[in-house]
Amino acid sequence: MRSFRPLALLVAVTAALVACGPPRFTEDAAALDVARPDGGGMDSVASDATPDVQLLAERCLSDNECDDGLYCNGRERCASGVCALGTPPCEDSASCTMNGCDEENDRCTTVADHSMCGDRNACNGIEQCNPRGAGADPRTGCTPVRPENVIDCDDSNNCTIDSCDSTVGCVHSPRDLDGDGFVDRACTSDGLPSGVPGTDCNDSEPLVYPGAVEDCFDGRDNNCNSQADFFDVAAACRATNDTCATARLLPGPGTYNVALTGVTNNYTLSCNTATANDVVFRFRLDAPQDVRVTMASTDTGSAIAVASSCDMTTISERSCGRVTTAGAMTASPAIFLRALPAGDHFIVLEAAGAGPYRFSLRYEPPTMFPAGDACPPGSPPADLALGAGMPGAASTVTPTMLGDDFGLACNPGLPRPDGMLRFSLTDTRNVDLNVSSTTGVNYVSVRRRGAGGSCPGTQIRCQATPSSAPYTVSLRDLPADEYYVIIENSVDAAVTVTATSSDPSMRAPGDACRSAINIPIPAARPSTQMGTTDFSAFLADADHGVSASCGSRGMPAGWYDGVYSFAIAEETDVRIVVRPTAGWAPSYVWGVQSSCGTPASLVGRCNTGSAATVFYTGLAAGTYSLVVETQTRAAAGQGFTVTVEAISPASRPREEACSGLPIPLVANGANLEGSYTFDPRTPAPSGLNPNPDHGTLCGSGGALGFTDVAFSFTIPDSRQVTVELNPTASGVYWFELQNACATNNLARCYEAFPRTMPMVARPQFSGRLAAGTYFLVAETQTTGRVPATFTIVAAP
Repeated sequence: MRSFRPLALLVAVTAALVACGPPRFTEDAAALDVARPDGGGMDSVASDATPDVQLLAERCLSDNECDDGLYCNGRERCASGVCALGTPPCEDSASCTMNGCDEENDRCTTVADHSMCGDRNACNGIEQCNPRGAGADPRTGCTPVRPENVIDCDDSNNCTIDSCDSTVGCVHSPRDLDGDGFVDRACTSDGLPSGVPGTDCNDSEPLVYPGAVEDCFDGRDNNCNSQADFFDVAAACRATNDTCATARLLPGPGTYNVALTGVTNNYTLSCNTATANDVVFRFRLDAPQDVRVTMASTDTGSAIAVASSCDMTTISERSCGRVTTAGAMTASPAIFLRALPAGDHFIVLEAAGAGPYRFSLRYEPPTMFPAGDACPPGSPPADLALGAGMPGAASTVTPTMLGDDFGLACNPGLPRPDGMLRFSLTDTRNVDLNVSSTTGVNYVSVRRRGAGGSCPGTQIRCQATPSSAPYTVSLRDLPADEYYVIIENSVDAAVTVTATSSDPSMRAPGDACRSAINIPIPAARPSTQMGTTDFSAFLADADHGVSASCGSRGMPAGWYDGVYSFAIAEETDVRIVVRPTAGWAPSYVWGVQSSCGTPASLVGRCNTGSAATVFYTGLAAGTYSLVVETQTRAAAGQGFTVTVEAISPASRPREEACSGLPIPLVANGANLEGSYTFDPRTPAPSGLNPNPDHGTLCGSGGALGFTDVAFSFTIPDSRQVTVELNPTASGVYWFELQNACATNNLARCYEAFPRTMPMVARPQFSGRLAAGTYFLVAETQTTGRVPATFTIVAAP
């Protein structure tokens, strides 16, 4: 409190003294309250200017005898017969108030000084002086801050970080949530549109800001130059996970970047025919999960595989996906694995280019295999009802519920979900499958149960069927056994299948494997034999096909095929001529199969009608089928004549056959080295066959007018192998390195141009190979047959 008396009080007292005469004084006049301060607290700033007209200790009988007539000094009272001072009515104990007394109007005045209540903290609101308020401090008169009075610093601007300083109050700082000293790129230096734009591209990561060191493996743009990891050219990132031994452990699901600069080709993926360099990653599952791996690439030769084990030279694949193109659709590599078990797994990523490439790893809760999703017992079987003479109950395959478990030969390579239907035969039957869907292309693969009941077994037919109308896949003379029908669709459309079985029909000579026209080959050499068919009686919808590369291509509707057979008792060179009869001029294709009706058993290449004569070198002893296909309906008596000429192989050079002429490797220090120069100019029969027997992917592909040779070499352990081909003069050569002769499945095809051409490097293979025997197949054109030298170096 701070007490004061207004000037009116002094005037009133003076007037009273004049009007009433002098006061009554007693012997106790010395006790008169002269200039006694009101209140008396530390904050008293004023006092009475006149003496109280009150006799102290004057004897009295009542309070009225003691009243001095003044309000501001309180009401005097008679206590024990003596007048006592009154209590001033306007005083209180609160230090935050300034009190006054209005004598003229007999009332108190109080002024609150809120500044006396401040706690020097600008953030918790303004404290109030209100001695009578709820919770007021009795000493100071100050009341606590109410919640609604606490300061609110939210400026509703997402680009500022709002805080309160106890001295200055609200502070609105530019947004830097990760505290790395750089303002968020989405904001400005002061949070206002007119401010300087921020530069932090990721305001939630303190290690990401302009000028930071780029981490090549964390999937983030660390230095905010809009280029992450291997995409950041300035960072000069290089892959260090070239093999399984150096596989990079991924921290978990996410999107990652990688380039293949400086790595080599170490592994052969089952789904990728291109030769491509590869890198290896590893991920760990603590519990079974559904796993998806996708690669953002449309480059031909890009592929990914997930493997359960991995070493220096081989991987145990669980699934493989590659870049594929079908019509106007191009699919990036993708893998879906259902309920992948806990443990370590490997991702092998390969591409023909250096990249960089982006791939993603995703985990999902494990799901159960729906019926028909995979082979039993991994998935419950879905049975296809066979109707006798009429369609059985329809079965529907819904791709969105299924995984991609099988690769179908008639699918151009698009990774698609597939479903499996099963049916059984107790005797030989014909089976027609009626296949339909609302959209897309349906791929239908029919397989017979494998040895020991294995699933999915040997493929009988793979056929791509349109969705515009129900399409019938006709299967004839199926023996008693269990069969699987695997269905894919080019889009996620449901596919409906109905099946009808019937008794086997009588087949014309040559219309089926069981009625093949036999061409007997006597033991004497040379020997020429022939057989003729009449195609006019043949059934439509080819039963056998030639291969997936030509002819019906797995879609036999409208095709007719005829079958011949011949057997040889020893390895023999064979020349075969296929020509139409009776003035017939159809377009046709043909091929030789080691297993009748199995296009995958094709020997050599699929031949078009223009290649009526083909030379087969070193055909092994056995029985062979020759299948001819045409889409032209034959009239009565029209068909084909097949001529088989068996030639003695005794004089054939060994490099002509697929067994391959061995090139010995001898020690040269730690290396094994060898070379061989061959001359393809010597014609058959004493020398090389002027037409190809095996071919290479980038050379003839098996076309006429090329000469090819085969060599082999053996390494005793894993080695870094370099193979180089050098024509000795101007000439064009192609060569492939193969781990099984004529398979085109180990290394890409290399081309050697004439040495007279400028700036042309020698064709060379370089890579680490496991212990084993390898084959070198080389070929040259008719116009470029010059001697050439193979040089081989196998380093530890």
